[in-house]
Amino acid sequence: MDDHCPARCSGLEDRGGWWDVLDGDGPAAWLGHDPSPRAERDGSTVRLTVDSAADTGRRIDVPVAELRRLLAAVEEDLADFLAPAARWADEHLPDQSERVGGALARALAPPPRN
Repeated sequence: MDDHCPARCSGLEDRGGWWDVLDGDGPAAWLGHDPSPRAERDGSTVRLTVDSAADTGRRIDVPVAELRRLLAAVEEDLADFLAPAARWADEHLPDQSERVGGALARALAPPPRN
């Protein structure tokens, strides 16, 4: 990754911002800084912009219903990951498996929604 990769500054813990955009509770999801990526709702679509500061025209419009479906699928995938991760921890880290499982459950818990 280079120094301008948004993934370094935005992680799973920030995914609640996506739901805020979909639900109309937030103006834009924070995706990190440089090159100023942005997700914002515009009526029945969410506009994903690569660099909102530079207005390069590089953007994707996604229907709200489709993005809601995709985000729900991501939440399901994260929840489904917990059981195999717990089995792995039981096998490879038996003395720490409970702590690892708890930390993963907290990190992957669905974000609070209004």
